Amino acid sequence: MVRRTSNRKEKMTGWLAAVLITAVLMACLMVTGIMASEKDRMPDLEAGAQGSLKVTMTYTDPNLETDNVKVMPDVQVKLACVASLEVNGGSADYTLLDAYQSTGIELTGMTAADSHTAAERLVPLTVAGDVVTGTTAHDGTVTFQGLEPGMYLVFQDAEANTAYRVDAIATFLVPVPYPLQSEGGNAWEYEVGVQPKTELPGPRNNGVIRVTKQLFNTETQLAYNPPENEELVFYVGLFMDEACTVRAAGTTDLPLRFLNSDTAEAVFENLETDATYYIAETDGNGTVVPSALKGEDVLFEALYPQGQTVSITRQAPEGAITFQNATTGLPFGYYYGGTLTITKKTVMDGVDYETDDTFYAGLFTDENFRTRYGDVIELKMDGSSSFSVPLEVNIGTSENDSATYYVTETDKNGRPIGAGGQEFTMSVNKAGGKVTLSPAEPDDEVVITNSFTEAGSEITEISTENVEVGSSNSNGNLQNPRTGDSTPLLKYVLLMAAALGVLLGGLRFRRRYRR
Repeated sequence: MVRRTSNRKEKMTGWLAAVLITAVLMACLMVTGIMASEKDRMPDLEAGAQGSLKVTMTYTDPNLETDNVKVMPDVQVKLACVASLEVNGGSADYTLLDAYQSTGIELTGMTAADSHTAAERLVPLTVAGDVVTGTTAHDGTVTFQGLEPGMYLVFQDAEANTAYRVDAIATFLVPVPYPLQSEGGNAWEYEVGVQPKTELPGPRNNGVIRVTKQLFNTETQLAYNPPENEELVFYVGLFMDEACTVRAAGTTDLPLRFLNSDTAEAVFENLETDATYYIAETDGNGTVVPSALKGEDVLFEALYPQGQTVSITRQAPEGAITFQNATTGLPFGYYYGGTLTITKKTVMDGVDYETDDTFYAGLFTDENFRTRYGDVIELKMDGSSSFSVPLEVNIGTSENDSATYYVTETDKNGRPIGAGGQEFTMSVNKAGGKVTLSPAEPDDEVVITNSFTEAGSEITEISTENVEVGSSNSNGNLQNPRTGDSTPLLKYVLLMAAALGVLLGGLRFRRRYRR
């Protein structure tokens, strides 16, 4: 009997111990679960709080070793809200807006890779009225204010970054406010900042290098022209090394043709970008020619005041460089030239007047416009209110020489008009159209302006059959032309007399007939 009681006590004690151990283990598990959920728990959203999103647009220039991160001002960035945000029991729940429900995307708990895929699926569904467009400021940033809590889609149009030769950013999702998790406690960051990743996959074979060569006298420090109407040809090559021994792929020597000008240009195209090139004068067969003896024992030497290197990048694919063929004097037959630009303008009531008409002008060596220098100059407006033509002119063979020319409007045959007709008045910015050039000041411009006062009037060609060139006043405005009246008055008087005689004869015959 005693033995049975003892067994019962032992069984009861074992059962109680098992229950106690189980309870302790369950309590430990519950505490562990509570601690884990507290770690991931997000606080409630601030009532009525709105957030902001600051987007910073930059690109990395691979051609620079330091300070190679460049900002991108004046580019457009687009933003659209795709889901709302609520906090339930410490859990952040994102719900797609109606326009995006058809995708079936689950935003809560998605990975970074899933987020990118979701963003690409959501962009085509954006509604124009829900998309906000911002433009980056000088520091490459744009800030979107007053954003309701939710998930936002950041994207660009395909051609948004073409000014920087950077592709549009990869579309991505960003929550506003942003959940911040830390050991000290989780929080919502309402002012969010992002810096999208940009790539530089732009074209690499569209580079252009413009090479200009100038004939230059080192004694006078002046540029000069070859003999008039005679073409002078030099050559230039493009290389990949400083010694100019490795030619740039796909290039050949290009000619530099001088004709009535002190400069000539050659253009290398379809070059690989993100590269540095070297230019050098050659003989046209690939051999670099640093200098050559020509003409009257005058040494032409290639000088490179800007150096010989040109770098082009995908962001700036066009480069330019100028070098010289220098001499210690002026070769025989060569001369100092200048550029005289003739500009035609049309205005109506003081406002630029666009027209499709063609005008003409002449360059003369005398103030009476009798000896023309060169051909008649065509000024074809082509729907604009201004048109310019640069003319290369001869100044002289000494640095102390000067040349004076006179410019006036003419008809298509080169006969000076001198002034306008009834529809317009003509003015010239130079008194008498006179321009004087010198080797030290070889460039100038003459502007011929036709002013119309009657709205809607059309430009008509002015007949110059009986027009004399008008004189100029002190302001350089040409006076109205004098027209020679060639009407045959005597012929008209005789005809009128004959008609009167016939009339009187008829009246006399009538009287006799009545009698």
